Amino acid sequence: MTEKRRKRKTGPLVLVFLILAGAAAVLLINVMWQGKTDFLTGLRDSFFIATSILTTTGYGSADFEQWTPLAQGMLVMLMFVGGSAGSTGGGMKVVRIMITLRWAWKHVVHAFRPHAVVPLRIGGHAVEPEIEDQVVSFFLLFIGWFILGITVMLACGHDLVTSLTASIASVGNIGPGLGMIGPTDNYAAIHPVAKPVLCLLMLVGRLEVLAITVLLVPGFWRR
Repeated sequence: MTEKRRKRKTGPLVLVFLILAGAAAVLLINVMWQGKTDFLTGLRDSFFIATSILTTTGYGSADFEQWTPLAQGMLVMLMFVGGSAGSTGGGMKVVRIMITLRWAWKHVVHAFRPHAVVPLRIGGHAVEPEIEDQVVSFFLLFIGWFILGITVMLACGHDLVTSLTASIASVGNIGPGLGMIGPTDNYAAIHPVAKPVLCLLMLVGRLEVLAITVLLVPGFWRR
């Protein structure tokens, strides 16, 4: 029993490595499909860049804008995931995504079994309803700030790819994105109005979404 519990407790960590391995495998297949590099170089670049994006380190060993659309899309998805809960990386964090998905599934079950008791467990431990609410609130606010960034970037005349990846790269503290902010580019050409908004998104992602959002609530200052 103790051994089983130990295995369950490593659930989020195991998921991190599964996401990393799966993403790197997809990237490697796509890189090799293009035929632009040899296997060892492709293996190195795939795992290095997947690790860099997932952990929000921001380094790059290859220009992934030259990769296939599927490979680029995989990297964008990794930007949303971010690191593990105990890390200082950005993104939503794997454990929050696990809780959000299981919260959604719990409500799907309640839709056809209203009286069913469906405990939400992570690592073998039940998650308190208050924690569930906090995580789902974080998820919704994260998406809200992300959409705000896209809207501002589009309003400033930037293309959709640049707007989308600049927004998630900022709120997720990733660094490089696609389009005008690719791995071989920088944020110098971003519209002057959009730059302060992206800086705000970086603060939101670094100092936590709830902590910054609460500062915008008038009732917080009245107290």
